Amino acid sequence: MTAARELLAQTRTRVDPGYRHALDEMPQGLRHLLGYHAGWWDEEGKPREPAGKAFTAALALAAARAAGGQDQAALPAAAAAAAAVEMIYDASLLHDDIIDGDRTRRGRPAAWTVFGTGATLCAGVTLLHTAPQLLPPHQAADLGAVTCRIYEGQIDDLAFETQPETTWSQYLAMAQKKTAVLLAAACSLGAVAGGAPPEAVAHYREFGRALGIAYQISDDILGI
Repeated sequence: MTAARELLAQTRTRVDPGYRHALDEMPQGLRHLLGYHAGWWDEEGKPREPAGKAFTAALALAAARAAGGQDQAALPAAAAAAAAVEMIYDASLLHDDIIDGDRTRRGRPAAWTVFGTGATLCAGVTLLHTAPQLLPPHQAADLGAVTCRIYEGQIDDLAFETQPETTWSQYLAMAQKKTAVLLAAACSLGAVAGGAPPEAVAHYREFGRALGIAYQISDDILGI
């Protein structure tokens, strides 16, 4: 438990600089909205402590560490992978809050209630576009495919709301596209950054997939 807390505490320190740098390249309006969503400042731009745990980013760093990437040479690649998957996760939260009509996120008003639906949608799309740019070209293409799978799962999830009933196999297929595919990417990208061989990377990916399914099931049960 102590190691997990230590990793979560270190994650922001290692990931936020690259994440912030990417936002600094954006127009001020987008930067302000996304920094608010990330928890770096309030709606007036006053600095504050981030409330989110950055779990997705922490998972990528943990995979890199487990794969042996604890030396200084591996840290930049691991931090970039962690920032990229955290951006995808943040984009999905921006869009989920709009879709679900959730008015709070991380203990304060959700971004869409502060900045409007249109601006928040655009900000989420911008994150989806920016995240792959943090990675080498071959990994960027893979992350783009991951994003498509996540939103395919979201569409399936929305379709369930109009069905009289949903089978377990239908639900499981959806769950494997949403959180599962993102956590699988976090683990595999982190493992690659840590120097894991291809056969080991496949195991990290499978672990992330299984963890993501469990997370999705838990989250959906809590939402009932």
